Amino acid sequence: MSLQIQNLTSQFNVLLSDYKDISKKYTDLINEHDDTLTQIPDSAFIGESNVNILGESNVTACQSACSANKSCSGATFDSTLKNCTLFSGQGNIVPTEKSVAIVQQVMFYSNRLKELNQEMTSLNQQIITLSNENQNQYSKNASQTQQQEVIMVNNNEILIKDRKQIDMIMNQFQSLNTAYEDGNTIVTNNYMKYIIFLFVVIILILLLLRTAVSSPQSGGGNKSGDKSNILLIVFGIFIVFTIVTYLQNN
Repeated sequence: MSLQIQNLTSQFNVLLSDYKDISKKYTDLINEHDDTLTQIPDSAFIGESNVNILGESNVTACQSACSANKSCSGATFDSTLKNCTLFSGQGNIVPTEKSVAIVQQVMFYSNRLKELNQEMTSLNQQIITLSNENQNQYSKNASQTQQQEVIMVNNNEILIKDRKQIDMIMNQFQSLNTAYEDGNTIVTNNYMKYIIFLFVVIILILLLLRTAVSSPQSGGGNKSGDKSNILLIVFGIFIVFTIVTYLQNN
């Protein structure tokens, strides 16, 4: 094996080690459903749509603004203009001088895995090319050379599959994250509805008790008061029934 191929192989192995470490961190974040934001210097995040632009800002305030906005999936702070742009939806991280990309750690590691994947694929292709060029020179070690070529080809196929898997996992994470936020919104809305319902029921009970206690209790009875109490009770039951029906339909 030539010295050049050995150097390229060493570089490939170093990147492979980093690739495995980052892949583990990436998988852990996916499993933990971690949406913590992180900053990437000299980069910009470009999302599907613009949510808001904050002027006279700084990178810390920009990150806080994105964290507080449920629609924000990432942001870009422009160090020159001192403004912060919030984005929603999926997007890309692009190299940009004097800017800071603010994205979820999941997206940061996903982007890093793609970069490593491309670097490893390039190195792998260079090794295959050099191996083919030097095949005659190393004819005595033909078996070893052929074995090395098979390994490199297999590595190339694995890297391509990994790249597709990274994109698929990232899309699944975005879908789960959206469903999780929608579920929280529904639970909150239902909770508020039942709080309002309970409040109305308590008010009606207090009114009924007050009316019953304040009714005149003369010896001959008070038929008019009794009728008013009955009408009030029926009205209260009707109101409660109406509210329950509304909550069930919504």
